[in-house]
Amino acid sequence: MGYVTGEPDSSKTEVITSEPFAVGEYVIVDHSGSRVLGMVEKSTIRSATLSDVPNFEHANELVGIVRGNTRDKRHTASVSLVGSLEAIRRGRPEMPAVPPLPGSEVRVAGAGDLRPVFAPDGAGWARVGTLLRARDVDVRVNLDKAVSRHVAILAMTGMGKSNTVSLLTREMASRGGTVIIFDYHGEYSSLRIPGINMLDAKINPRRLGSEELAEMLDFRANADKQRAVLSRALTNDVRKAKDFWKALIDSIRVSGDDAKKSPVISRVVEKVEYAIKRMGDMLDPEIDDPMALIKPGRANVLGTSEFGEKQANAAIAFYMRNVLEDRKEATIAARRGRHVDVRFEAPVFMVIEEAHVFIPKDRDTGAKDMAAKIAREGRKFGVGMCIVSQRPRALDLAVLSQMSSFAVMRMIQQDDQRQVEAASESAGKALIMQLASLNVGEAILTGQWVPLNAMVSIDEVLEKESGADQSATADWKYVQKSKSVGVEKTGEMIQNDSLVAKEPKHGEVKK
Repeated sequence: MGYVTGEPDSSKTEVITSEPFAVGEYVIVDHSGSRVLGMVEKSTIRSATLSDVPNFEHANELVGIVRGNTRDKRHTASVSLVGSLEAIRRGRPEMPAVPPLPGSEVRVAGAGDLRPVFAPDGAGWARVGTLLRARDVDVRVNLDKAVSRHVAILAMTGMGKSNTVSLLTREMASRGGTVIIFDYHGEYSSLRIPGINMLDAKINPRRLGSEELAEMLDFRANADKQRAVLSRALTNDVRKAKDFWKALIDSIRVSGDDAKKSPVISRVVEKVEYAIKRMGDMLDPEIDDPMALIKPGRANVLGTSEFGEKQANAAIAFYMRNVLEDRKEATIAARRGRHVDVRFEAPVFMVIEEAHVFIPKDRDTGAKDMAAKIAREGRKFGVGMCIVSQRPRALDLAVLSQMSSFAVMRMIQQDDQRQVEAASESAGKALIMQLASLNVGEAILTGQWVPLNAMVSIDEVLEKESGADQSATADWKYVQKSKSVGVEKTGEMIQNDSLVAKEPKHGEVKK
């Protein structure tokens, strides 16, 4: 236990304690007969004897005395006050109007105090782990807030981002939710949750605008002449042609004077022919509706690893736009009491992996435009978004700032920490400073999807196998052993063939 000291205010207080409090631990402050919940942001231990020791020799002489002297230690903690415990339990946190009095008693919050706060009942709440400093207290997040107000999952590589995504996906899909993960690096190829739908992204080029098709064909941003040629050639007749690619190439070749001799025309034709060769399976003019591959009410892992960065960008933008348009139509029809045939009758949650690639701060992309639009409009039409990145400093701040909920894991780069602090309204500097001390699988949850900021040990998703680093030495050993076995078998075969060759044929006399 401890006591309030110094000059507390209504949001923060200093506490002197009998034993050190742990950072991230919750405490109860006795405040005029009511209980105020607080979170430990800083914890210090001071020895009066060893405070001004001039050198090591002097310290060495004093250590024995200090170890046995309990009065020598001074344990202090900085506590952020988060509100009345009773009000928090009702879902309406209220900050105290006046500071707690110096001398007010402070104690560590028990599991009975914390469970009603961090593990509310209700179908919209899903367990994601336990409190880091109170492992007997479950932590649940509000899935409705996650979908309607968007989520950011941010951390260094290998700290547990994909595990957290898998956990949310499993919980949403188990409730009949539609989840679409844009999987750029095959992180989720081995995710095994019930009803999961694994598919590769496919695009019907007939459905693309000329600028989107130019991105798919890998035109440079400043290739204005080539883009103009493609725009003129991509007519309605070409879109409806039985053989789309042939019709497009023919249209390109006749789209200008002396077209066949034009180097610009030739270059555009080369781009189209190369794309057919390299991405013929993914750019499929015969597929009726690429959106039909996505299964409503299930988890969908949409692989984009076969695409280059530009093509993946265009593909992600295509799917995001179609999801938003479908949900707009469904929502508006429902409000007007009309029935329409739509693909997604209920809200959809989309996950953008490697978000710093597709939603960068320093350039415009199709996916970035759609992400910004969904961040602004998605809640009106039941389209949620989760952006996942190991480089928050490279993310567009305007989009990141519209994520109302965050799961932030270990992060040591100060530029990344500053970006998170700038984007999140509820993650203060003291909390951000703890990011560098987190271990794998530990996260700070903040924002609208949790009742209060919390340091959490995230549950491990056993249904997900990939995501860990490859073991180079194990792979080398396996390949070396395989080659060794192959050499031995080849040697045996040669030896057997030699013995067979030496055996006398029927009717011959063995010499």
